[in-house]
Amino acid sequence: MWNFFEHQPGRTLVDPIEEAFFSSESDDENARHLVRESIQNSLDARLGHETVKVRFTFGELRDEFVNELFEGLSDHLGAKGSGLLAPPPVNRGMRFLAIEDFGTTGLVGDPDQLQDYDNDSEDNFFYFWRNVGRSGKRAGTLGKWGLGKTVFPASSRINTFFGLTRRPDDSASYLLGRCDIKTHQLNGSQYDPYGYFARWDNGKPMAISEPIRINRFQEAFHLARDDDARYGKGDIPGLSIIIPHVVDEFNVAMLRQEVIENYFWPILKGDLVIEVQENYRTPPETTMDAEWMRKEIDSPVFRQENRELADTIRLAVWANTEQRTPARVNQPTQSTPKWDDETILNEADLNELIDLDRDSEPFSIRIPVWVRPATGPPLSTWFTVYGQHVPYTTRRRSYLVRQGISVRRACAINPPHRVFLVVVENGPLADLMGFAENPSHTNFERTDAIKQGYQRGAMNTIGFVTSSPNAIVRMLDAQDEDSAASLFNNIFWKVPQPSAEPQPRRRKRVVQTGETVSPTVVVKRRVTPFFLEKSRDGFHVRDNTEREREIETIIIKAGFEGGRGDPIKRHSKFDFDFHDLKSSGLSLERSGCDPDIVSSNEVRLNDLQDGFTFRIVGFDTKRDLTVRATPRMAKG
Repeated sequence: MWNFFEHQPGRTLVDPIEEAFFSSESDDENARHLVRESIQNSLDARLGHETVKVRFTFGELRDEFVNELFEGLSDHLGAKGSGLLAPPPVNRGMRFLAIEDFGTTGLVGDPDQLQDYDNDSEDNFFYFWRNVGRSGKRAGTLGKWGLGKTVFPASSRINTFFGLTRRPDDSASYLLGRCDIKTHQLNGSQYDPYGYFARWDNGKPMAISEPIRINRFQEAFHLARDDDARYGKGDIPGLSIIIPHVVDEFNVAMLRQEVIENYFWPILKGDLVIEVQENYRTPPETTMDAEWMRKEIDSPVFRQENRELADTIRLAVWANTEQRTPARVNQPTQSTPKWDDETILNEADLNELIDLDRDSEPFSIRIPVWVRPATGPPLSTWFTVYGQHVPYTTRRRSYLVRQGISVRRACAINPPHRVFLVVVENGPLADLMGFAENPSHTNFERTDAIKQGYQRGAMNTIGFVTSSPNAIVRMLDAQDEDSAASLFNNIFWKVPQPSAEPQPRRRKRVVQTGETVSPTVVVKRRVTPFFLEKSRDGFHVRDNTEREREIETIIIKAGFEGGRGDPIKRHSKFDFDFHDLKSSGLSLERSGCDPDIVSSNEVRLNDLQDGFTFRIVGFDTKRDLTVRATPRMAKG
């Protein structure tokens, strides 16, 4: 039955705050946290090299089970100060979500343990049920905060969840339930926030292990851990989480989308299979394995709604099937890494990558890095970057995968017309980044674990990883970005040598005497692809009909001179705003192009036709205007 601890006079009153780490006004965000944290826990508990299977099943609890599973809870849910404004009744209409994993160890450790011990024994059971904000996970696991289990009560309209585990070592099953509300008053007494569904022994909540009660519980929620032909014999190892009165908005489509975005990498590697179904009486509506993932990203509906994600996952498919040896960046010194002249590829690899990028073929680069713990010598490790050119303007962030889980906001927006996938599999770098992840695993922060466990510069090492897509693009671009940005200057191109075979890109080399020798390069002035002309109160961009290549798009940025720093970066929308030309006193004329306003001082010209023109006038003639135009040339 359910019971809460009475508050002891003199002790500090505390309301749980851990839910704030996952709070959001968006149901999609809450579903994302639930999917991420539950699957993460299952992957951390992987049994040997077994494929981890996680099953999400919605259902309705039958009335005959309500009294025995919720006896003693209703009064506390409706008590003064519980924090639940209008808790639903527990005696009818209870929609639940069951999350079950297979191929895992379940919750190992002593189920009777009630206090922390300073030893290295596995005590996941203790940390899962008896702790909040504390984790027993060691290095090499996905989760570090000990807050992930908070998503289970946060996904329930009555802040309640159950857990049934079976372990491979002792073949025993254990059941507990917990309700996380606030310090509350009931019948003249004050109660602490946490209540338990348990076997109460001298006022202590102990795990239920009686086979009759375990079987009754499995029957109530139709658990696959009870004899199910799809998973082999009954009572197989793993963990089943049940969320009663699950948030109404959660559904199969929402969970499926979050699985795709967050766990495509381990699914494609064959480490993870996900099942989702709306009704336990029917077969799973979706079995998400590697084969399903490959078909899904090629479906017209998915590509239309998730084009950039589909291309990123296709890149991951290539990464898990391609046998090509990745290019390798030079081994850096043991100091904090940074992208500079030392961080370069050898000439052969660079030439190959330039050709692959030009041909829109996928490529991979293995990048070594040093991690410096607070004690002991620096540790050599590495990560891999996969990339590919795409024929559209990219708008999403590059994906970074740490040990199978996507860290969603770690990298910047993909460089123009490229998708990138940064993968940190295992080792010292994965541990460092795991300790730096924020509670919801969406970004990196300088946590206490980083301050205490690593030397200064640890966050710079992480920044080196997250900035790698943009750094690689700078290495690959054949023409100087600054020269291309200002069309007041001429553009120079190398002349290809007359040969049946393409000539490798030539770089400076150092001969044995130490003398630097520059290669002889024949250079001619290339025809400017278009003209950028200033007028008295604006500027004019027009086509050069003698250009030698097609232009894919042009980025135009403007800003007033004056003061310190770059006038483009220092721009204020109070100077002028391309989004509101009329209020800014500006007028726009265009022909043969489709302008897309990017920001208050930036416009992108798309769909450029022969003879195109673009003009903006009306700027303040008493101020000096700086205009920069950056072309993106079509391939070929």
